[in-house]
Amino acid sequence: ARRLEGEPASREPIALVTGEVDRLDALLKSLLVFRTDAAEKIRQQPVQPILDRTVALVKPHAEEHGVRLDAGRCEEALAFVDGDYLQQALMSLMLNAIDASSREGVVVVSVRSEPGHVQLEIEDSGPGLTPEQEERLFEAFYTTKPGGTGLGLAVTRTLLEKMGARVEAVRGASGARFRVTLPAEQPA
Repeated sequence: ARRLEGEPASREPIALVTGEVDRLDALLKSLLVFRTDAAEKIRQQPVQPILDRTVALVKPHAEEHGVRLDAGRCEEALAFVDGDYLQQALMSLMLNAIDASSREGVVVVSVRSEPGHVQLEIEDSGPGLTPEQEERLFEAFYTTKPGGTGLGLAVTRTLLEKMGARVEAVRGASGARFRVTLPAEQPA
């Protein structure tokens, strides 16, 4: 960043990269996420900026795979979340959706504010989930991806649960759909 300081065209990509490095550093420090002593930074905040950042980060992966990413907006959606945890969880779900979709496919991300909670849905245009996959989705080390670790969805669920949120797989119109429900009020 210091070396390219005078180049205006590099300012935005460098800010994105350094922000991501800082976020990943913080995540790695706490990604023994299965620890019970980790202190989350939960506060009420707008969901849209977190969603926008996440979409910006996964968009190159979608373009590389020929998948269109269609993300809705809901500026009034406020939730009690740890922004880094939520971003990591959404990124994992979106990357999985992109990977499941075929070329020319689409991943639809929707967000809506409802009484007491905010709901995000990520739906892909892939083949959907088999009954066995639905049953084992959130198990650590269960994977259907060649070279996958099977930790993505297990970590996603744990991150969300630490914030009083939940994630579930629901039947999609064509492919898989994951619904994330965030608390809009201070968790008890």
